[in-house]
Amino acid sequence: MKAWQRLDLRMAMAVLLGLVVSGTALLSWQAHEARTAADAQWQAQSLGLARYVVQRHAAHLEGAVLARRSDALADIGMYISMIHPALEAYLLAPDGQVIAHTLPPPGPERKIISLTPVQALQAPGSPRLPVYGDDPRQAEGRNLVSVAPVGAAGWLYLVLRGEQATRIIEGQAAESRQAAWLGVVLAALLLGGAMTWALQHQVTRRLRRLAAELAAFRPATHGRAAQARGDEIDQLCLDAHDLQERVQQHFRQLEDSDRQRRELITNISHDLHTPLANIRGWLDTLLISGERLSPQERERHLRTTARHCASLSRRVGELFELANLDSARTVAHPEPFCMAELVSDVIQAHQLGAEQRGIELRMASDADLRASVVADIGLIERVLNNLVDNALRHTSGGGRVELTVSAEAEQVRVGVADNGRGIAAADLPHVFERYWTTRSNEPDPGGTTDGSAAYRPGSSAGLGLAIARRIVELHGGTIGVQSRERMGCEFTFSIPAPSMAA
Repeated sequence: MKAWQRLDLRMAMAVLLGLVVSGTALLSWQAHEARTAADAQWQAQSLGLARYVVQRHAAHLEGAVLARRSDALADIGMYISMIHPALEAYLLAPDGQVIAHTLPPPGPERKIISLTPVQALQAPGSPRLPVYGDDPRQAEGRNLVSVAPVGAAGWLYLVLRGEQATRIIEGQAAESRQAAWLGVVLAALLLGGAMTWALQHQVTRRLRRLAAELAAFRPATHGRAAQARGDEIDQLCLDAHDLQERVQQHFRQLEDSDRQRRELITNISHDLHTPLANIRGWLDTLLISGERLSPQERERHLRTTARHCASLSRRVGELFELANLDSARTVAHPEPFCMAELVSDVIQAHQLGAEQRGIELRMASDADLRASVVADIGLIERVLNNLVDNALRHTSGGGRVELTVSAEAEQVRVGVADNGRGIAAADLPHVFERYWTTRSNEPDPGGTTDGSAAYRPGSSAGLGLAIARRIVELHGGTIGVQSRERMGCEFTFSIPAPSMAA
């Protein structure tokens, strides 16, 4: 997991950012309160200056206001600046119009001053300081003021903190705020960051341990994808979801295995019941009839019983074979061989039985005689025997069974085609299922008396095709069937060629 994805570090950064923001806000509030307190103290100390100046120059100021002389403060400007260099004096008419001032050219920006702060300072009792009035030098600014009436003719309006003093004070305040802000930030980064990381690391330790324990159940194929899936909570949720899916999958597999086990027991009981019943019937006939049977009849009954015993033995062998294939106990031992030669050997092994039934069994003239595969020759021979035997048992006398071999797209394809009665379309999807039972209602002219015909009405398809499919899948190949009723069918399977098997 990348460092920025760790939950404790992300939480520590979030808390740290919150500390910085809250510290900055607190510092700004403290700076504002400190400036307000300083302004209140400054104004309280200088609140009587305007009254003091008026008392010393009452007659001069009152006459200047009545005459509206713009140079009225020129004579006392030096006196006012001696009281405090930061003072700026203005002589106002009763309506707040500026009559005279002590500023150098070009003079004040405002020509009329709001009298609301003046009235607040002149109200009976102690006013709540600081009181800010209009600063004539600034079009929108406000400043600390001291006000006194000049008789009934106007007002003496003193700005306590002139432009130069304001610039000096604000520069000092800015430096102080900057130093304090840097101190707060450094303290928050060092102290807050360390404490927050330690706390979050302790809190999330158990969460990380739980995430690691769940990650141990993660399949190895999901390792790389899980490394970039977010923080511990994201990974914990995804791992829990994966674990839930795997548990549900295992439950489904157990339910499916239990269902297959019940079906297998049912099918085995049904499939073995017929030959056992036939064997018992013929043996009971021999025991009951006894000496009344002729030697020929006795021999025929015994041969029939032996045929049913052989059928029963073959079915039990198929059950064990399919069980081994399903349980993965059967391991293929691949070796290179020519597929056409193996097909030729299988044809020779079944040639006598085919001739006895009047069926032509042959290899196609265009078969690829050089097609080779790397596979278990014994298992592939079992597939061919099952398919050829199946085709012979369901092809009427005078019919034909033809085997083809071809190399296609790095695979060797083998086909077993017959011109028998075919398979109903409704039955095609189920022919490779174990103990599939055909739903066809037409009689099978090529059926035998051993009860193993796959297409007899309502009869079991046995295990031969299911075994063939498992063997082909064991080799990484595919098997399928194509058929039309009354026009025969063709079973085909493909095995990877040597280049793919390597």
